[in-house]
Amino acid sequence: MSLPAERATRTSARAPILLRIGWIGLTIVGLFFVLASLNDLRADHASGLPADHTAAFTNQAQTSFAALQHTTPGVTRYLTNLEYGYAIHELVFAILFLAVVLIPLRRAEGWAWFACWCGAGAWVLCRRRDLRP
Repeated sequence: MSLPAERATRTSARAPILLRIGWIGLTIVGLFFVLASLNDLRADHASGLPADHTAAFTNQAQTSFAALQHTTPGVTRYLTNLEYGYAIHELVFAILFLAVVLIPLRRAEGWAWFACWCGAGAWVLCRRRDLRP
């Protein structure tokens, strides 16, 4: 067997294993996205604001969310509705991400690999502290 043919055989034998590792890893990432958005929904329902948003809220509003709930409940209801919308948006993104991972990526469609990494990259960039206004 010639060297290029031997190299092609080794590469094609490794490809299914790497593909399986890739889609299993991205499935775990997608499940994390689902879990994070469900946790935000739970926190929105329990206190009106997720715990990781309270420091930013206090910094921007110069008052705590709990104090604002007592003085202006209408404003805090509106903010909680916005938080619900944001968490539902994240949940829809997570479900779509998992759909791309579990159907086309598992079938080894090339576009799905790039779509998953673009989506994951966007998710990470939206959460970087220095990109917040």
